[in-house]
Amino acid sequence: MRVRFYHCFNSLYARCSYFSEPVLHYLVNTNCKPYLLYGSDVITWNKSDLSSISHAFNSAMCHNVKYESLACIYRFTGQSDIVHDIQDRRNRFITSLYNSHNEVVSHLVI
Repeated sequence: MRVRFYHCFNSLYARCSYFSEPVLHYLVNTNCKPYLLYGSDVITWNKSDLSSISHAFNSAMCHNVKYESLACIYRFTGQSDIVHDIQDRRNRFITSLYNSHNEVVSHLVI
């Protein structure tokens, strides 16, 4: 997952390095972030994995910005940290399994 993310980010950054930060952040969120989130709703994450994914995403997001200002950037642009996104996706997945009318799926959740 991270290799594809970094490949996408590096190719995007090489072509668009002269763009402003908000534009670059938008492009990273729409084009690169899905590689990190792929299949994240079905995986049981531990702290080490979440830290690794968070570091990969945050290092891309603060490429030209100080790491300390990243929380402020997330707040003003309406974004959330990738760990929060992963937890939300996981919760929606579990909820959809509970609400499923398929008997096999409902037995797997229990």
